[in-house]
Amino acid sequence: FSNPDTVLQLAQNWKDEQVKRIEAEKVIEEQKPKVVFAESVMGSSNLILIRDFAKSLCDDDFKIGQNRLYAWFRENGILNSRNEPYQNYVERGYFEVITRVIGSGEATFTTNTTKITGAGQVYFAKRIRDTYKQEQPV
Repeated sequence: FSNPDTVLQLAQNWKDEQVKRIEAEKVIEEQKPKVVFAESVMGSSNLILIRDFAKSLCDDDFKIGQNRLYAWFRENGILNSRNEPYQNYVERGYFEVITRVIGSGEATFTTNTTKITGAGQVYFAKRIRDTYKQEQPV
């Protein structure tokens, strides 16, 4: 500590660390509502249709419709050509496929409906927005 330059450098380092800490605290505070929402969605048992998920993704800066969302899922190897999720995405807890039997008498058939879980909504919302951000010209 006998060298004034060393003391000045230590003080500058301490100041820089404090500025970084304050900036990080501001970011954390700004992100709290988003984190709370994401945690509540991930923990919920709410399943939604893909068309409803497409609507929930839209805001002033980002637009995607049901058809473009289905296309994105197929292009990225998440859904097959029949719009059913691949097994690994079901096992991760991102999708559930609901099977129903429809009909009366002798004419019955089964239908499958793909729904996105809360965890899937959070995961895919980030992934889709990141994909489209990269495609936007700067």
